[in-house]
Amino acid sequence: MRIVMISDTHFGDPMCTLVDHEALMEHQTLKRGKKYNAFFEKAGQNNDYLILLGDIIDFSIVGYANAYKVAKAFFHLIKQDKIAKHVAHRGASDQHYLPGRQGTASKAVPLVGAGIYRRSQGQEKQRVSTARGHRCC
Repeated sequence: MRIVMISDTHFGDPMCTLVDHEALMEHQTLKRGKKYNAFFEKAGQNNDYLILLGDIIDFSIVGYANAYKVAKAFFHLIKQDKIAKHVAHRGASDQHYLPGRQGTASKAVPLVGAGIYRRSQGQEKQRVSTARGHRCC
């Protein structure tokens, strides 16, 4: 099982550079942000799960519509680039805004938590990549 985790994406905050915020908001153009390629290189493709942790969507700087637009653009990119078959989340203060929020990540990948890079399970090693950074994605 291959699992990729990323935290504190803060979609909606212009400082989140996974999606080119300016191109999306001003020109309605979907472009990868300057940190997306680094994320893609670390994450790879065809993972079983992409788990979102921490503050996923940031409503404190822009309204719901713009934050949603940026998040939707990111999800379009990860689908297009085949980063993961499934997306799970365990948000922080924003988790109540996301559908299916009750323990989704815990149910999806039991016994695997943030900060664990590799873990053995019988003969199989699970690959777990993490990307983390508060408002610096």
